[in-house]
Amino acid sequence: MARVLFIDDEQKILEGLRRGLERQGVGWQLAFATSVEDAVNLLQREPVDTVVTDVSMPGESGFELLAKIRSSPKTASI
Repeated sequence: MARVLFIDDEQKILEGLRRGLERQGVGWQLAFATSVEDAVNLLQREPVDTVVTDVSMPGESGFELLAKIRSSPKTASI
């Protein structure tokens, strides 16, 4: 089963995604983070197959997160 990580600084968006995807019965394991820092910490602890991120967030952007993911040997294959 695929594990998908969603990152957005707006909790309501993440809650909407969770409800919608669970209702659809997509069959994915869902993970959520509200910041780049939280996402990086989660990625160090748990395997993830796909990342879906907001681009515009306070602090670091989604583009900066993707650069971090690609630069780490542990997560580069995501």
